[in-house]
Amino acid sequence: IPLSDNSFLNPKRIAIAGVSKKQGNVGRMILDNIRKSSLSEPDLFVIKPSISEFDTIQCLPDVSALVNNPVDILILSLPAEACVETIEKLLQLGAGTHVIYIVAGGIGDGADQSGYGSHLSSLIKQRRDNNQWCPAVVGPNGLGMIISPLQLNSLFIPQDKLNINFDPRSQVALISQSGAFLITRLSRHDNLSLKYGFYIGNQIDMRLSDFMALVERDKSVRVLALYVEGFADGDACAVAKLVKKFKAANRHVILYKG
Repeated sequence: IPLSDNSFLNPKRIAIAGVSKKQGNVGRMILDNIRKSSLSEPDLFVIKPSISEFDTIQCLPDVSALVNNPVDILILSLPAEACVETIEKLLQLGAGTHVIYIVAGGIGDGADQSGYGSHLSSLIKQRRDNNQWCPAVVGPNGLGMIISPLQLNSLFIPQDKLNINFDPRSQVALISQSGAFLITRLSRHDNLSLKYGFYIGNQIDMRLSDFMALVERDKSVRVLALYVEGFADGDACAVAKLVKKFKAANRHVILYKG
């Protein structure tokens, strides 16, 4: 998996698909949170046909517009079928983003009645095996990320309800397989400041060890907390090796297996 430090830990350009003005629209809530970050507004994009801007944010007609002007992160707040179709189109185009966050469920879980998960997994594996372009894919059920140095929060919980304590000097990171676990920790402990918080979802591509490897590269993180419900195939060994690497540098890992 192409793990770009900047794309995950210091993204500069973000696009979102699935934004509307409907009450409670998930994409809209994500956009509202991201707009409060230190990212400049010209580096935020909404994928939405037929209009040129959405609340002053530039709109692009579809993901093909990203090919010659790629973003670091593309957030897909779309239904399962539309998510898979969008990723297929991007793969055919061969460019557009370094990272995709899939917000939706229904891909490779109990609600997947159409085989979207197995189809997408096979597609990703095929392209990687053939050394073809393929972005890193987070999720499905990828609730989002918190990056304190950028005051960036891509969760779909309004900031006034969660009140995230952004602290770029924090030496703590949390990687959670459960969005509820991450949100509950932040909600109950308002003195908890994270430099990074990642909700990784169902690990269709990016695994726990991949996120650990990214955080390990930032030596300012002294404590890494993990909430794990289940390891992807073969990933427990990779996680154990990374724990050893943290310990060898006198850094700490707290692993809570749900």
